[in-house]
Amino acid sequence: MSRAHAVEIVLTRALTCTEMDALEAPAPGHYAFSSEGKRAIMVVVASALPEAMHQAWQQAVAGMLPLDVIWSVYPDSEGRVLLSLTLDTEVAERLHGRAEHAGLSLDALVEEALREALKLDARQRRNAARAELGQILRRYSLEELLRALLAAPPPIKG
Repeated sequence: MSRAHAVEIVLTRALTCTEMDALEAPAPGHYAFSSEGKRAIMVVVASALPEAMHQAWQQAVAGMLPLDVIWSVYPDSEGRVLLSLTLDTEVAERLHGRAEHAGLSLDALVEEALREALKLDARQRRNAARAELGQILRRYSLEELLRALLAAPPPIKG
């Protein structure tokens, strides 16, 4: 059974209005472009997300888009998104070699590297927040902090 899949395309440069119009001509309504023209959401009808990603690549390449990354907009039932990116030949060969050496598939190697990078980023952000909080606590009294918190507008969620 086919269904609609939302796929985001991240480009290496902004598209011109002419390029956007050319993409829309054969299939109007399938793209929604960001205001700066470097990202687009594409709706693809396919039986499964991997097939939708493949179709997105084919359509984007046929349209001569300056591709950087394609990824699924909505997570799957396990909370994961599907990511697809272009690799130049040298990088692809090195990654395949590392994957083979580690006894992993290329997808598993990249997934593991991304997980580790996200853990590192979270750790760095947590440490930076602790350091900044420490500076604030040394600079202001508890009373000043409570007054500032009570006077502050509620945070924007999202």
